[in-house]
Amino acid sequence: MRSSTKPRALSAHTLIGGDVVNQDNEVLGEIIELMIHTASGRIEYAVFSLEQSFSAARATSNNLFAIPWQLLTFQPETQNFVLNVDRKVLKNAPRLDRNHWPAHLDPYWTIELSRYYSQSWIRVYP
Repeated sequence: MRSSTKPRALSAHTLIGGDVVNQDNEVLGEIIELMIHTASGRIEYAVFSLEQSFSAARATSNNLFAIPWQLLTFQPETQNFVLNVDRKVLKNAPRLDRNHWPAHLDPYWTIELSRYYSQSWIRVYP
């Protein structure tokens, strides 16, 4: 059996709490939740909390973002996730309200999230 440097499967415990970094390895925040489509078993998006130092220019207590899962690249050697998104895009991204999350996997909300990040991979499941 061949060993691989990239794991094929990881526990949710390993993913939640993982740091989200940019290409310069600066910590942007951490993953606090994973939203999984129950019919397909696929992770639709990760919810991550923005690091306070990164969001200082836009002071707010509501620093939760939904990031399409395909935008995150897992780095097994550091157990971090790289988010290759320009700072302007991230700073202006839609925020999640800690007390009023959108209907989980509402197809229209998910499509709008995808459009914001200019992703064409999104698939609306029945």
